[in-house]
Amino acid sequence: MTSQRIAVPTFDQLMNPTLAALRSLGGSASIPELVERVIADLQLPREVVEQPHPGSNSWTELEYRLAWARTYLKKCGLINNSSRGVWSLTSKGLEMKTVEPSDIVKSVRALSAIERKARKEAGGEEDGEIDEADGERETTSWRDQVLARLLAMPPASFERLCMRLLRESIGSKSSSGS
Repeated sequence: MTSQRIAVPTFDQLMNPTLAALRSLGGSASIPELVERVIADLQLPREVVEQPHPGSNSWTELEYRLAWARTYLKKCGLINNSSRGVWSLTSKGLEMKTVEPSDIVKSVRALSAIERKARKEAGGEEDGEIDEADGERETTSWRDQVLARLLAMPPASFERLCMRLLRESIGSKSSSGS
């Protein structure tokens, strides 16, 4: 009797569950929180969750495909991530309840082709000029700007911000201990 492998959802099938998981987690989440929520939401069996990714000792196939789903959603401007591995919905991502995965794939692939063509035409050189004048024109302090934005926030947005800040601080503690 041969063991039958249960199919892991493809990366494009995981796009909407990723968006839904972020939404249900308050708009931001660490990677482990996201993975856990997607598994729960899709009610994936242990056999699917634990399938190793070929050639990797640390990733499961599901984690690998979720990483690609996040990458495509990020390239379309629906989600973003911090340096500490906390992912969040962008304003565009907050507006969209669901996406058409095939449209996302087409968009990202078209964008990648344009970027490759631009790099090739530029000979791989990048413009290194930075406009420093913008930083000097500030008349109000950054603290005043932050305070004004916080005071103008709706309560639900402030709660999401607080959850994200907590996740970011937890992420920085766990990464500094490594």
